[in-house]
Amino acid sequence: MADDFNDHLQLDLDIYQTATKIIIYAPIAGVKIDELDIFIENENDVITISGRKDIPQTIIDDEEENREYLAKENKWGEFYRQVILPQEINVSKIETMVENGILILKLPLLRIQTKGKKRIEVRENCEIE
Repeated sequence: MADDFNDHLQLDLDIYQTATKIIIYAPIAGVKIDELDIFIENENDVITISGRKDIPQTIIDDEEENREYLAKENKWGEFYRQVILPQEINVSKIETMVENGILILKLPLLRIQTKGKKRIEVRENCEIE
């Protein structure tokens, strides 16, 4: 894909975080899996999703007919979305799936945050490295 993403469609995302992972949902109905690219970069905290949603051949064939659109809301072409994640993720344990045209990414956190109080021990007369 081109390096200039200004002319690309923006992929809609739902993103949430639990105590152990970040979950991303992205509607990709009509996208062929081999035209979908997902990358993790910059110390495992930036995710990039890009791809192409082609116009189905039946729509192209129907374009030959003389018609007037009543509504035209579908977006076709290349899409691109980059998100800075709030924490590093464990790249080796990423889970992906597509269910009913929705891309689901489960990104396990590298350092799991724990809620509540944690006592930090203070030692006397020790050197700090």
